[in-house]
Amino acid sequence: MKIITLFASGMSQGKRLAENARTIAAYSNEELSIETVTDFAAMTGAGVRHLPAVAVDGRLVCEGRVPSVEELGQWIGGAA
Repeated sequence: MKIITLFASGMSQGKRLAENARTIAAYSNEELSIETVTDFAAMTGAGVRHLPAVAVDGRLVCEGRVPSVEELGQWIGGAA
């Protein structure tokens, strides 16, 4: 199971990020778990400097923008 961690606050970009993650989860061949982190101390501890951000299996793959569904699919592999 792959774990996608979304680092976001309640901003509109965070909502778009969550929507894109749910979309890729629905079409992925991989079993995915989506976690959302809103605690700034936890974000800092994970190395996040710019919101929104995404980590896959603990590895930060994107910061400061909302990745597309296609990008998320590439990072997790197995996208349909």
